[in-house]
Amino acid sequence: MADPPYVTCVEAKDIAEELIVKFPRVFAGFDVSRVQWIKTQDKKSKIPVKIHSVRYPVCVTTEMVFVVEVFEEVWQHLDKKRKRLAVFSRMVLVKEGGFDPESKNFRKLVSPPIRMTMEEFAVSGGVPDWLENDGARDPIEDISDEEIVRIPVTSGNIVGDEEDEEDEEPEEDEEPEEDEEPEEDEEPEEDEEPEEDEEPEEDEEDEDWDDEEDEEE
Repeated sequence: MADPPYVTCVEAKDIAEELIVKFPRVFAGFDVSRVQWIKTQDKKSKIPVKIHSVRYPVCVTTEMVFVVEVFEEVWQHLDKKRKRLAVFSRMVLVKEGGFDPESKNFRKLVSPPIRMTMEEFAVSGGVPDWLENDGARDPIEDISDEEIVRIPVTSGNIVGDEEDEEDEEPEEDEEPEEDEEPEEDEEPEEDEEPEEDEEPEEDEEDEDWDDEEDEEE
């Protein structure tokens, strides 16, 4: 008999509970009991863990707000430190108020430009490639809650990809120099109207629960 495609991932849930105890300020309001913790056994992924919002119409059938999906193919090769970092990196994607039905951020996730939050960057010791780099810190043993600040990394404080440059806010127009007196018989040029600032793009929503971006084996 074939193995079921999804099973409960108690290990990831236990890690989440450890992280909440370790970082109470970072994970204030994070409700482990309202997250479905599953392990996928027949799907491929480049990352070990993903988090999905439970959206309509599925949300009317369950009290779960998010689903944390662990990919067995990657997960089984990680040591304890990297498993903790993997879970941490998904948990901090939940916006403040993400578990509060009265909040405008209910069920919402952030989308960091470099797919890393400032908290993940800090907790790993400033090592973005912690999957391959042994210099990464262990979030339970090597860092305190006071060292973590709940601010996402943005294109303004990192050197990102070329795609991120489009998200940068337009520079403020410099103050125009005093107009020189026009020469005789020469019409002064009209000041060009400044271009309207583009509205910043909204945070992209993390993939829905029915997202099928991962390949089926």
